[in-house]
Parts: sequence; structure tokens; C-alpha cells
Amino acid sequence: DAVQARQIAMYLIRSMTNISVVDIGKVFDNRDHSTVIHSIRQVEQKMKKDPAFAEMVKELKTNITSRH
Repeated sequence: DAVQARQIAMYLIRSMTNISVVDIGKVFDNRDHSTVIHSIRQVEQKMKKDPAFAEMVKELKTNITSRH
């Protein structure tokens, strides 16, 4: 769903760049930094509980990094 996709995108941006949570929030319709932190934590928690989800996020990260 769109919420989960946005949360994953925030997680990936934060984990793969030095962009601040404040600046990430600005990119996503001016969301508050606390929303970004919550989103990142949601993804991290789901990755711990759901191996298939964790693998999907890992594959996204690999696909992004392999394009450089």
C-alpha cells in the first residue's frame, strides 16, 4: 500500500544517504521529522518480524546501489 511504500522509501533514503530526517520529511509533502522517524522504526520492526519483507527491502537497496 502507499503508506508502506512511503515508509520504505523514507527508510532507504535515511539508511543510504546523509540526508536529515527533517529534509526527508520536506520531500514527502512537508511531513514532520517525527513522522519520518516513526516510519523508519516501523520498517525496522517489520524487517525483524517478517523475513520476506526484510528480503524485499534488502533487494530494493541492492538494486539501487547496483545502478551506480
